[in-house]
Amino acid sequence: MINTLATKHIRLHKLTIVCAGGGTLGSVTPLLAVAQELKKQLIGYEVRLVWFGTKNGPEKEIVSSKDFEYIIIPTGKWRRYFDLKNIIDLFLIVYATVQVYIWLIKNKADIVLTAGSFVAVPVGVAAWLSRVPVAIHQQDVKVGLANKILAPLASLITTTFENLNKYFSIGKCFYTGNPVRQEFLNYIPSQTVSGREQFVMEVKNKLGLNLNLPVLAVIGGGTGAASLNSIIYESLPELVKNWQVVHLVGRDKLDQIYNHVNYHKLDFTTDSLSVLLPADLVITRAGLGTLTELGILHKTIIVVPMSKSHQEANAELIAEKQAGLYLHQEELTSGDLVANVNKLWNDVDRREMYAGNLAKLFPKDGAERVVGHILRLLKDVIARSE
Repeated sequence: MINTLATKHIRLHKLTIVCAGGGTLGSVTPLLAVAQELKKQLIGYEVRLVWFGTKNGPEKEIVSSKDFEYIIIPTGKWRRYFDLKNIIDLFLIVYATVQVYIWLIKNKADIVLTAGSFVAVPVGVAAWLSRVPVAIHQQDVKVGLANKILAPLASLITTTFENLNKYFSIGKCFYTGNPVRQEFLNYIPSQTVSGREQFVMEVKNKLGLNLNLPVLAVIGGGTGAASLNSIIYESLPELVKNWQVVHLVGRDKLDQIYNHVNYHKLDFTTDSLSVLLPADLVITRAGLGTLTELGILHKTIIVVPMSKSHQEANAELIAEKQAGLYLHQEELTSGDLVANVNKLWNDVDRREMYAGNLAKLFPKDGAERVVGHILRLLKDVIARSE
């Protein structure tokens, strides 16, 4: 219904859609899902997708494998404490803003989409200065600095959770749920049992997994998580006795050596579905993009958020909704981790409760809802340009 209402009056028009995000993958996956849905709904239209990101961030590899033109911009990060680097980074932000402003004008961009991250700030400010509409998505339970800065400049704000609307202006903020990439929606358990099982078997064979042991996936995020990795390495001698451990350690973090037939280490992948789908249990950070995809796949999770970060608020929500087991990194030892993994695995009812409650947190049509609002905004943009 949203699709038809949003698109039926849009005349053929060349659309240039700009996404901005990176540094980590947290702000990337929802934008990829939105871009996928836009291409799907705007079939027959000439759509140019452009991504502004960092030079060395993990987003470059995953975005470049899609239909995007990737443009590197200098990035600065504002630290909420005194640091001389703030002065340098302030100049970088201003320089990036000017660069992007010129590009947006020259290329007649129609809309800028962001989901947080420091990369988004100069792009969003440049868009506002050049009168290009800005649409931002608020993923996390706690509103980040980038979205706080860009919210007054935005024409549209969408949110993962309904109670987040109170932080933004009424009339331009809408609850949509978190956008999910189509490849994850293709493997929703209740809809694709046979296809899901076949894919899982193919991945297990590809990774060389022992089919007689359950699979424990450890996800530290696109850039890895050194402290979480350290605890996992200490726990491996016990974990590999009962588990096939698939460990996504993060780019450039393969230096730690542990050889065992039941341990499989990856540094980075553009195909996270192949890591998550075969897992019987997942240990993860608390980034909302990953949590959403795990919910869609109906996974049981142990969440270990990054200390003193926005992830702790996400993890608290998971615990409150009984959607996973929350372990505090500061108090966590390898012995505690192994005990909690085995205890949770042996409690079938608890595992099923966690997985079911996690799935309930994230509607499956988040991308469609976000795109419905974007298309209504684009319709006005196109009408003004005709």
